[in-house]
Formats: sequence, structure tokens, C-alpha cells
Amino acid sequence: ADEKTTVTENDAQVVKSEYDDIGIAKVENSVYVRKEASADSDYVGRLYTNNAATILETKDGWYKIKSGNVEGYVSADYVVVGDEKLISEASTRVAVVKTETLRVRKEGSADAKVLTQVAEGDELDIQKEAEDGWVKVKTNEGDGFVSTDYVDLETEYTYGETKEEEEQRLAAEEAEREAEAQAAAEAAA
Repeated sequence: ADEKTTVTENDAQVVKSEYDDIGIAKVENSVYVRKEASADSDYVGRLYTNNAATILETKDGWYKIKSGNVEGYVSADYVVVGDEKLISEASTRVAVVKTETLRVRKEGSADAKVLTQVAEGDELDIQKEAEDGWVKVKTNEGDGFVSTDYVDLETEYTYGETKEEEEQRLAAEEAEREAEAQAAAEAAA
């Protein structure tokens, strides 16, 4: 007996991953962000290794991106899009304190000894994601635990820079080098 299987299409929406429009620059040092989708176009900024960018559109082997204050086109050869593992490696998870003073405990329990206290607005690097309402964080006094009731868990990325931001950064670095050289010369005199 022949069995026939009928496959029907439905109108279910495809669930989009939170990583689908995030790209990470995979380059030796940096890649130009161009005004237009062409290698001959003027550059408006740069993406550096592991900088994150939001993919706005795809066009002929180029991504239109926004990363920090820079927006433009990057060759798709230099950006990996939607790779959850790579995105995770390029980001930092932090717990942002949302209460006036927060006790960091030695263990994940309200009865555990207090390791230190941190102020509202402080960002603590997450060492281990939340379990049972507690997240393991890094402090100057060592690793400890904070209650997720008193922190916001956020993901931070590094972003590209505009041509102007790059020029300002380079000028500031040069001024700092000159000041250090002058201070060293005065100390030697």
C-alpha cells in the first residue's frame, strides 16, 4: 500500500535570532568603512578586530553597517554575521548595580559572608551567568556573587570609530607621547 504524506505550508513567522543582524570584524588590524559599497569609495571610519556592528542591509558583497558613530559599507569578506559563539567571544557581560550600595557575597546566598560593597552604577564583569538568582562577578577583592534582584545584566561590545574620532584619538596619543618625552627629558636634566 502506498502511503502519501501531505505537507502543508502555514503562515507561521520565522523566529529571528537576536544575533542575525550583528556582525563582528574579523581582520588582522582594521578594515575601512566606506561611504559607498565600493573599494574606491572614500572611507568614513574603521572597524577594528572584534568590533561589533549592526547590519543594516546587504548589497553586492558589502554590508551597510552601523558601529558606534560610524555608518557605511564594509566588504562582507571582513565581517562575520550571526555567529553566536564569535559574538559572545567579542563581547563582555557585565552586571550594572542598580541600588545605592550592593553587598558582594562570597557565595550565592544572602546568608554568605560579605566580600565587599559596590556603589550604584558600578559595572562588574560577569564570571558566570545567573543561577538561582545569583551571578558570579569579578571585583578588586576577588570573585564574588551578587543577587540579580539588584543588578541589570548587560552585554557590551566595542565599536568602530569615525574618521574624525580616529584623528582625534591619534592626536591625543601623540600629545601624550610628547608630554611623556618632555617629562623624561626634564627628569634627566
